[in-house]
Amino acid sequence: MRTNKIPALTTLTAGLVVLIVAVRCQYETVETLKILLLVLIVFFMIGSVFKGILDKEFMVESPGDPEETKEQPLEGQEQKEEIFTEENQEE
Repeated sequence: MRTNKIPALTTLTAGLVVLIVAVRCQYETVETLKILLLVLIVFFMIGSVFKGILDKEFMVESPGDPEETKEQPLEGQEQKEEIFTEENQEE
């Protein structure tokens, strides 16, 4: 499960909602920017906490983990290794 984008998506979605409401209600620019900055900071923190909870609950491994970077054998590769070990045992 990829959770790296959750804080950014929550932040951008909240910012879009704030801007739509501000335009429809005809807020002044400075007031809109103050509200937008506060909302972006708060929702980034909320998204980060949510990401942390998901990572902890589902034990998401980071891309640099050694277990995840192990090469998976191809379909025919396993059979070749078995044949090779059988030939060695016969000799």
